[in-house]
Amino acid sequence: MLASGESAPQEGEGVATDWLGLSFHGYSVTHLDSLAHVFWDRRGYNGFDSALVSTSGGASVGSVEAAAAGIATRGVLLDVPYALGVDWLEPGTAIRNEDLAAAQAKQHVAVGRGDALFVRTGRDARRSVRGPIDLRRQGCPGLHADCLPYLHDHSIAVLGSDSINDAMPSSAAGFEMPIHTVGLVAMGLWLVDNAWLEDLALRCREREAWDFLAVVAPLNLVRATGSPVNPLAIV
Repeated sequence: MLASGESAPQEGEGVATDWLGLSFHGYSVTHLDSLAHVFWDRRGYNGFDSALVSTSGGASVGSVEAAAAGIATRGVLLDVPYALGVDWLEPGTAIRNEDLAAAQAKQHVAVGRGDALFVRTGRDARRSVRGPIDLRRQGCPGLHADCLPYLHDHSIAVLGSDSINDAMPSSAAGFEMPIHTVGLVAMGLWLVDNAWLEDLALRCREREAWDFLAVVAPLNLVRATGSPVNPLAIV
C-alpha cells in the first residue's frame, strides 16, 4: 500500500532500504554508557532514584541526551600490553593501578583533568590471532577495582577501553562491575566500551606521542541509557 502522495516505482527502478535495531550494551558493540545505565542500592549518580528510569518512560534523568552535542576533548591512550612488553593481555587479566602508572611513565604522557582516557588491553589483537572466545565464560581483560583512585585523582571526564573497562570475572567482592558501578554512580564518569584501539595504538607508537583530539558523538536518542558510537582520534 502506498502512502498518500507516493507514486509507484517505474519499471526498472529499484530502492534499497535498511532497518537497524541494536542491543548495544554488552561485549561487542562500541557504545557510550550514560549515567542512567547503572545503579547501586537503587540510586544513580547524584542520588537519583532508579525508579526514574523505566521501560515505559525511559531514562527521565541521566540520559545520553546530555551528550547530544558530542564530546570533544584531549584523548590519551595508555597501552598496557605495550608497557608490559606483550602483544595483549589474556582473558580475565586485571590491570592494576601500578600498571596504569607504568604505562604512563613508559609513554611519557600525562593524564589530566577533563581528558578522555582510553586503556588498551589488546583484546582485539588476541582475537585476530587466537579467534573469538566466550567472554562471559572465559573472562575479559580490564581494569581492577584498585584503579578507581587513579581515575578519580586524575579527574578524567571519559574512560574508554577495547574491552568493557571492567576485568571479568569481577575484581571486587560484592561488585559485579566495580569500574562501571563506582565510575558511573559515584563519579559521574562516562564510559566507552568495546572501542577499536589497534589502529590508534599503532599510530601512537609510530609518532611516539600518545595524546590526540578525541571525539565521541552519540546518536541523539531521547531518554536512552547510552548509544552506539564511532569514536574518532584525530592525531
